Amino acid sequence: MSVLENPVLDADDHRQSPGAGLSQAVRAALLDPAAWQDSLHKFCLATNLAAALVDPEGRALTCWNPRPLWSLFHDRRPAAPDECLFALVPVPVGPCRCVARAFETGRRALARDRTGLVHLAVPLILGDDRLGALVAGQVFTQYPEQLVIQHVAKQFGLSPERVWQQARREQPVKQATVEVYADLLETLGQTFIQSRYHALTESDRLAEMTRLRDRAQAEIEQRERADEENARLAVIVETSDDAIVSNTLDGVIRSWNRGAERMFGYSAAEAVGQHISLIIPPARHAEEEHVLAALRRGERVDHFETERRAKDGRCLSISLTVSPIQNAAGDVIGASNVAHDITGRKRAEEELREADRRKNEFLAMLAHELRNPLAPIRNSLELLRLTEDNPQAVQSASKVMERQIGQMVRLIDDLLDVSRISRGRIVLRKERIELTPVVYHAIEAARPLFQDMDQELTVTLPSEPLSLDADRTRLAQIVGNLLSNACKFTGRGGRIWLTVEVEDDKVSKSGDIAADGSPEGRDGGSSPCHPLTLSPCQFAILRVRDTGVGIAPDQLRRIFDMFVQVDSSLERSVGGLGIGLTLVKSMVELHGGTVEVHSAGIGEGSEFLV
Repeated sequence: MSVLENPVLDADDHRQSPGAGLSQAVRAALLDPAAWQDSLHKFCLATNLAAALVDPEGRALTCWNPRPLWSLFHDRRPAAPDECLFALVPVPVGPCRCVARAFETGRRALARDRTGLVHLAVPLILGDDRLGALVAGQVFTQYPEQLVIQHVAKQFGLSPERVWQQARREQPVKQATVEVYADLLETLGQTFIQSRYHALTESDRLAEMTRLRDRAQAEIEQRERADEENARLAVIVETSDDAIVSNTLDGVIRSWNRGAERMFGYSAAEAVGQHISLIIPPARHAEEEHVLAALRRGERVDHFETERRAKDGRCLSISLTVSPIQNAAGDVIGASNVAHDITGRKRAEEELREADRRKNEFLAMLAHELRNPLAPIRNSLELLRLTEDNPQAVQSASKVMERQIGQMVRLIDDLLDVSRISRGRIVLRKERIELTPVVYHAIEAARPLFQDMDQELTVTLPSEPLSLDADRTRLAQIVGNLLSNACKFTGRGGRIWLTVEVEDDKVSKSGDIAADGSPEGRDGGSSPCHPLTLSPCQFAILRVRDTGVGIAPDQLRRIFDMFVQVDSSLERSVGGLGIGLTLVKSMVELHGGTVEVHSAGIGEGSEFLV
């Protein structure tokens, strides 16, 4: 068959599979019109031919430099989707199959349509893959025949004269020249495909290397970040005040941070490898089994309040959070324990509950103490109403009311003082005073209490007057509250001692006075009084000792707390709200002093030192 004969194939020949060796992305890149633009444009300029890039089915992907005569026909009747783009007029024996023929033979195929326009197809094959073809032509290889041209023009509905005039302007290209153009196009196609493929594969290889490099770099950075995070977590774990411990599902300790060392007293070397029961009190062992069972189910235990035992035997209250540790497969292989010491919080909660209990007791006592004077006052008022004309009865009732009202005033004054101290509103009016008259005044105020109880009061004061800077009223209140407290908690016929001493390296002078307050020297006589002023290195000690009920050892620490009484029942034999000693402590501390209490126990009496 001549190269200019029509390449007629069976209808399905051109639909054979183009191969599957290349990916769709590579095939698309090899047939990208933009990639062919420069090469085919230069080919068209050099040959004055039209050129097109088509897929394996012969469908045009793009077209360059279409010729005028061909354009006339194409504009009137474009090629059908399954027809050759450049054969708008059927070839002599049927539709043009130049692309299919080129694939079948593996070389270029030429064809001429009925107008005499010649075109050629060059296959683009890479290995077993049929990628597409280059089609070029739209030229005459000999002068066209006028009758044929005009006949085709009529079939297309075009003006025969106009088409003929256009055909006459087409310059025929010799067949040998067309062959040269075909060689050139074939070389261009194969060269371009090969170079493009290698560029793509090299690009893919470089892209793959880049991807692998980037992935490796990302993995390295990820590991570095993980290492940094692990290091940061390790620092947090080691510096945490909480105990952070890990153990296996069998309870064997695997890690032990410094917080655990500080909390429980065991070093990491002592604890790691031991069973977790090392720090669990025996009574809590069953509790740990429940926790481990929950972990085996993958459950987390949050803020579980329990107890643990330290190395020194102390029992600690802790808030425990236990989380399962999983391996890469998601299996639970151990437990992470975070223990927060809440012993202080528990103690504070207990103290708050105790304070609330004392407050409630105080409110009950306050109501009781305020109600007690009201009954005598009411009875006295009734007596006054019934015995208006009896002066002796009126006088007796008035004394009762005066005494009860005085008791209520003292209670209210004490409450006001406590309120002022708690709010920091109390102000000391310090001045240079002598201590002896202040003590004597307090004794005189408390004398009725001692007389009612047949108690013996022994007072020992310095033999010389003692001057100091203090608030006269508050100092008297301190002494009076201590005497009143001693009287209340000392039985009938008991004894009470009040002693004032001045102590330093050189001075310790004292003398006795009787219960009526008159001074007595140690030799039983009197002596001239010369004022003794405390220097910065001297201090006065006031002692109040009694033979009363004493104080239990567990009460000594709390005796100065507000609302605390040795006997807090409403049926107690003595009155008061339990704030007298609180006022003593506060007033003494405002003066820059201290107060202490000593007692050998219940029934052994007590001694207060200011």
